[in-house]
Amino acid sequence: GAKLTGAQFHGTRMQECNLQNSVMHNANLFNTDLSDADLRGTDLTGAQLLDTNLKGARLSASTILPSGKPATRNWAVLREAHFTND
Repeated sequence: GAKLTGAQFHGTRMQECNLQNSVMHNANLFNTDLSDADLRGTDLTGAQLLDTNLKGARLSASTILPSGKPATRNWAVLREAHFTND
């Protein structure tokens, strides 16, 4: 995966983007479209997800949320994302 620590994606359209196993610590994803993106195994520790579109994005237990905790099925469902077991 890519090393995108501190990247500024504010307002970027990243639909269907493969970000699997990327490191996105403290990335600015405010108002970013990540619909249908592959975020399995992505580390989003400290990332800003305000108004981020995650509809259809793929998350897994190996996806690390901005809080530093692993993604859960409930977190994914609340954001209209898909949770997988891989």
